[in-house]
Amino acid sequence: MNMHMRSLLRAITTWSVWRVGLSFWGYFIWWKGLINPEGGREWLYGIEPAIEGARAGLIDIWMRWDTVHYLRIIQDGYGPDERSAFFPLYPFIGKAFGFVLAGNNLLGLLLVSNLAAIGCFYLIDSLEQIEDYKVKSHPVVSNLIFYPAAFFLIVAYPQSLVLLFSLAAYLAQKKNLLLLSFILGIVAGLTHSTALALTILLIANALADKRIRKIKFITAFGPVLGIVIFMAWRMQAGYPMYQELQWTMSNRSIGFGIDLEGVMTPGVWLLRGWPNLLAFFMGVGSVLWAYRNHKLEWAAYEAALLMIPVMSAPSFEPFDGLARYALIGFPVFFALSTWISNGWWRLILFALAIGGNLYLSGLFIMWGFIG
Repeated sequence: MNMHMRSLLRAITTWSVWRVGLSFWGYFIWWKGLINPEGGREWLYGIEPAIEGARAGLIDIWMRWDTVHYLRIIQDGYGPDERSAFFPLYPFIGKAFGFVLAGNNLLGLLLVSNLAAIGCFYLIDSLEQIEDYKVKSHPVVSNLIFYPAAFFLIVAYPQSLVLLFSLAAYLAQKKNLLLLSFILGIVAGLTHSTALALTILLIANALADKRIRKIKFITAFGPVLGIVIFMAWRMQAGYPMYQELQWTMSNRSIGFGIDLEGVMTPGVWLLRGWPNLLAFFMGVGSVLWAYRNHKLEWAAYEAALLMIPVMSAPSFEPFDGLARYALIGFPVFFALSTWISNGWWRLILFALAIGGNLYLSGLFIMWGFIG
């Protein structure tokens, strides 16, 4: 079996096991009646999910939080409210898939995320084949399950899509397919703001190439261009300033400050804050690992990715959203291959990680806010 087929098989196998397990878990929560039918109604903005039958237990239980806003964009377009804070490419592709699926836009979004997740697993495995680092006997893609809130890659959120475009842009640049890398960078920037960190990765990789450094450097700004295009469109449409909207929605503002009294609130960390804190320490560890292994572009990328949500989080939750946003930090998955060897430690950590993901995904299904 050649390298590409092996990577594709691993990707499909990883996705299948994860998707089936998460679907059974979600269906079990719904079947046991643990979801209040009236719960979260104020956050649905008039969208009516199914509450009976297979669709309710397998599909509509994932209609939560940001997913609702993406559905609103698909159904009603953008407007001068929360919708204008969300980048356009994910709902645009989701709408196309929903049209093919007889108007089921939620299923369309889920399909986009899950296909993108398979693509991510494939590209991570492909990157592993060409990277020089201390490989353990298990594939890097299997380390995804150790990441807090990893389930966001296969629910109706854009994290798997922006990770897919980021990995593809990076691999294209490494193969000197610079126009393709530039285009992929633009579409990553049109998918999510965390694609800004991709520019740092591409710039760092460009500076290491003495032969075609200048053209690589120029094409590295694709993600910034994608973000600028969206922001310029918002401004032209007369929507509220992005930072003003972020403050109104979730008390987010650019800067760095910590409200110690808020941070020390036990409920914040015990219920949903711990995955953000764990993601922060894992990210910092991967920065140090990448630096020590002479992968400076990976270290720069991971550091930039950690700073984006930290610099814009509410002062009472300085790492808010990090568990979800940091999912595109693929160096963490490589670092885990050298940190966690086979044996009892890996088995114990695997069990804890599975439990953590089930807890967070269950909390999410029951309208608990995760990042």
